[in-house]
Amino acid sequence: MKRTLTFALLAGMLVISGCATKGYVRQQVEPVQGRVDQIAEDKLKQDERIGQVETDAERTEMRVGTTEEKLTTVEGRLSDALAKSDRTAREVDELRQVLGNLDDYNLSAESTVNFGFDQAELTEEAKAALDQFVAQSGAAKRYLVSVEGHTDPIGSESYNLDLSRRRADSVVRYLVTKHSIPVYRIFMLGFGKQNLVAEGRGREERAKNRRVEVKLYSADGAASGMAAARPSSN
Repeated sequence: MKRTLTFALLAGMLVISGCATKGYVRQQVEPVQGRVDQIAEDKLKQDERIGQVETDAERTEMRVGTTEEKLTTVEGRLSDALAKSDRTAREVDELRQVLGNLDDYNLSAESTVNFGFDQAELTEEAKAALDQFVAQSGAAKRYLVSVEGHTDPIGSESYNLDLSRRRADSVVRYLVTKHSIPVYRIFMLGFGKQNLVAEGRGREERAKNRRVEVKLYSADGAASGMAAARPSSN
């Protein structure tokens, strides 16, 4: 019976000892586990913040890239406009040089034809005005014709320069094909919206600016014109 009691006491002590050990281990492990979990959670949040920063950086790079593309496009358009403006300046200087070297050339006839909004084709009214201009010019043998294209102030500088030249070109083609005016006697210029004859922005003012001015410079004294200097047309 003493042996049985001894075994029972030993068993009880082992159980108590085991429970105490588990409790001790739990007390030691749980704070560590909690810290580990907190570290893991903080790491996850940090990764999320880093990911957001990287995303923001990518978006910023995309916006910068788009801005650079737009700047490149604007710079290209500006360069085109400047090139066309330089071309106009050279054409004006060329005409002035020719007229300056020919002091006996004087303005002897002029006419203005108008165009519709954003149009470069001659209307029947414009053709009639050019016909009258040629008919009234007489029979000069020495002459030059200046054809100057213009636009209203609406639109970009580059577009209006091109439009003014297309308008002037329509007049030149008509004078050459319809009235057999030699091309070498014609100086064609495009001024875009640089030389407005009406400053207002109303419909009538804009219509006046959409024009081509045709001027005849003659060196035949009192005589003026071009009929005798050109071959007969069919």
